[in-house]
Amino acid sequence: MKNPTSIIDRFAYNTTDSIETRFSKKLILIVAISCCCAGVVWSAMYFLFLGVGLTMVLPLVFVVIVGITIPISHFKRNHKFLIYSQLICITWVSALIQWSIGSLHDSGIVIAWSFLGPVGALLFLKRKQSYLWMAMFISIVLISVLIEPKWTHDTMNLTETARKIFYIMNLAFPASVVFMASLYFVSNLIEQKNLNYSLLRITENKNKEIHDSITYAKRIQQAKLPHINEIQKTFPNSFILFKPKDIVSGDFYYFHKNDKSVFIASADCTGHGVPGALMSMIGSEKIDDALAHTADTSEILRHLNKGIKNSLHQTDSMESTRDGMDIALCSVNTDARIVKYAGANRPIWIIRNGQTAVEEIKATKAAIGGLTEYDQQFETHTIQFHQGDTFYIFSDGYADQDGGDKGKRLMTKNFKRLLLDIQDKSMQKQEEYLDQFVDNWRGEKEQLDDILIIGVRL
Repeated sequence: MKNPTSIIDRFAYNTTDSIETRFSKKLILIVAISCCCAGVVWSAMYFLFLGVGLTMVLPLVFVVIVGITIPISHFKRNHKFLIYSQLICITWVSALIQWSIGSLHDSGIVIAWSFLGPVGALLFLKRKQSYLWMAMFISIVLISVLIEPKWTHDTMNLTETARKIFYIMNLAFPASVVFMASLYFVSNLIEQKNLNYSLLRITENKNKEIHDSITYAKRIQQAKLPHINEIQKTFPNSFILFKPKDIVSGDFYYFHKNDKSVFIASADCTGHGVPGALMSMIGSEKIDDALAHTADTSEILRHLNKGIKNSLHQTDSMESTRDGMDIALCSVNTDARIVKYAGANRPIWIIRNGQTAVEEIKATKAAIGGLTEYDQQFETHTIQFHQGDTFYIFSDGYADQDGGDKGKRLMTKNFKRLLLDIQDKSMQKQEEYLDQFVDNWRGEKEQLDDILIIGVRL
């Protein structure tokens, strides 16, 4: 918020004020000053037409009370003092003036000023409080009407011209105060609306720039991922279901082929979206580096763990980042149908040809990077496959998705049952079925995490 420059802007100024509070402070000050000026004019008019008396003094009482409350509110940095003094005085001083004169006709309906009480309460206080002020105003009007016959014989003798002047003043001036306050209120609303519109346009432009930037980052991430066609040349009976939660993904799949083995992995990095995507790029590069040193899956994960921790400067310090990844890595000898698997918190599931159970080989209970020890060892499992056997490696996004009739998570056991139910389908049909199933399961709910499933039938 910019620093105040005018007297009105500086009134009861507090650096913690919201826009609404600053507007309320300025508006009550404008109304109070306007009413004080009117009070001086009314006192002078009563002196001119009625002479010295209670009726002449009452407007000055209003001016004094409200005038004293203005500096108090300013130095207390709390405009509530001014609000309540203004509302009480405008309501009851007007009523007292009316009753001091006695006749509604002779007073020019000075009680009309009391209507500024509920109007002010509506502007400056809570809506429920304005109901009480309106009820108070109606009560004052009823009392004035009921007691008028008792005072008609004491009605001050005013000329018809004086009565007309008071009628004009008591109708025109309160209406002018309401109009000017409303005009100021509406002007500020329009100004705020224009400001909000400008901020909205700026936000929309920024969002578009960010969206375009992330969309371009998606192209870079996709370019880094292995081509599906290349994978399916090596594994004709395979699929990769890849469904990022956001534009870019924290899950990624890896594929590398050399003369002896084929390496394939599914990885789940910390987070999703842009942070996860950055981790996925680092992770992919570090697997390449690890493969340059060794072809042993457990050693690859050990090198990957060291590479991530070195790249992110991860130490035991509390300020150190805790980002990392879970991964399932397989080295496949397609001729011998031997798979060497090593995992960091991500298992491999095997469904043998003709069997009705899922064989699960659990991963080493340690992540890559983060809080994992620098020299963490990862276990390799050698698995003999036969023709028609299938293995699955995946992130946790599919099983953790909320949905269904009860809005609950799919859960791992249901994911296993689902895979068993589709073993009669081709791998391509399995991918289509799993994709459609999770969309139907999710329904209108938000996708909670990136989803990655790799299925390979040997």
